[in-house]
Parts: sequence; C-alpha cells; structure tokens
Amino acid sequence: MNSQIRLYLSIVKIGFLEFLAYRLNLMIGLLRYIMTIAAYSYLYIAAFQGMGGVWGYSLADLLTYVAVGWFMRVLYHTKIDETIGHRVRLGHISLDLLKPVNFPLFYLSYAFGQSLNRVIAILLPLLLLSFPFLPLQSLPSLKVFSLFMVSLSFGYLTIFLIKYLVGLSAFFFEFNDEISWTVDMTTNLLAGLVIPLHFFPSLIYAMLGYLPFQGVYFVPLQIYLGKLEGMALKSALEVQFFWILLLSALSLFVYQKGIQRLTIQGG
Repeated sequence: MNSQIRLYLSIVKIGFLEFLAYRLNLMIGLLRYIMTIAAYSYLYIAAFQGMGGVWGYSLADLLTYVAVGWFMRVLYHTKIDETIGHRVRLGHISLDLLKPVNFPLFYLSYAFGQSLNRVIAILLPLLLLSFPFLPLQSLPSLKVFSLFMVSLSFGYLTIFLIKYLVGLSAFFFEFNDEISWTVDMTTNLLAGLVIPLHFFPSLIYAMLGYLPFQGVYFVPLQIYLGKLEGMALKSALEVQFFWILLLSALSLFVYQKGIQRLTIQGG
C-alpha cells in the first residue's frame, strides 16, 4: 500500500480513537438526537395529522425528512472548525504546518475518522431506536438510494469545506468559537435541517438556490423522498459539485493568505 495512503488512514484512525475517548459525550449526544427527533416528530404529528399534505409533503414524508435529516447530522457533525481554532490558540498549528502532509487532506481524514466513530457510537443505536417507533417511509429503491448516497457524499464534502473555512478564520481572528456556532446554526437553518426549504417564503427559497447550503441536507433529502428526478436531479447534483469546487478554491485562497497572517501563540 502506498505510504501516503497509509499515512492518511492513520489520521482517520486518530480521529476515530480521539472521539472514542470521550464516551460520556457520545452517550449524551445519542440522548440529544433521540430527544430532538422525537420533538420534531411530535410537532409535525400535532400540526399536520389529518391533513392531506403541505407543500407536497405527506405526514410520512415530513417524519422521514426529520429522521433522515438528523441521521445525516450525526455523520456531518465533526469539530474540525473548533479543532483548528483551538490548535491556533495553543500554537500547535505550527506542528501541523510542518508535517509532510496536505493540510486540508489531513483535516478531512481526521474529520472522516470522527464521522466513523459517530456512525458506530450514535447513528447505529439511533437507527435501532427510531425505526420501530416512527412511521417512516420505506427505504427507496436501490437506484434512488445510490443517488442519495452520491448526494450525501457531496453534502459531506460541502459541510466539511464550510467548517474548514471557519477553522481557517482562526488564522486571522484567533478566536473563532462564536463564528463556528453562528455558521453551524445558520447552516442548519438554510440547508433545510430545521424545516424543509419549501416552507420558506418563495423569494427566500429562490435566493437559497444560489447558496451552497441546500446541498448539505435539502437536496439529499429530496432525492431520498423521490421528489427530485430526471433533469432536476442531474442539475441538483451538478450544483452540489460546483459548490465543492468553488469552496475548495476559496479554502485554498484563504489558507494561503492565512499562513501569511498567522501569529503563533502558546508554546
């Protein structure tokens, strides 16, 4: 096996094991996701039960949207932005810059290790606990599920790049905790995790089509529910891929400017 591949796999392992060390946090995280899915589900049941549908969503669609969306959140929710900011404040980022690795690939591998840990420790138990109690739609066909996984992968890269850019902001501002929280909450709202984007006023919904956020949750969920087909589906995947390229280019630009401005603190 190529030495570079082994190196990045070892970084994935580090990210996996580091999250494993904080088992109490994982247990609390599992409880938080159970409560969140339950709260959203009961809210939609109370609001829309007995209605024929709202904005093209049946009650089963909405419950599936909520559950699958928060399942995705488990996968997406890495702490790369906070990690980079913390290492900048301590001065440890200098060690990362000296390593013979590609800086963004190093943190992508690290984030992927964190995601694998959360899939095993949180997502699998969450699936077992949720499906018996929620009247979710049946799994889509193999073709639709495959397209969903492609879109999910694009969404993962998009949210990573957004978090990575927030992490790089620490090169300029040192403290990026508030930026991390604000961007995270904004992404959840504008990406369609809090509510489907169709629930926004038509003008705002149209404006959101020009931003990268919809590719994080909304587009994969629309594919999962079978609401994107044909040319609309192809166009949505192309837009996701476009934003990955654009955010990658932006992150490279910010990184190059950031290392020129970086002041190492700590020791």
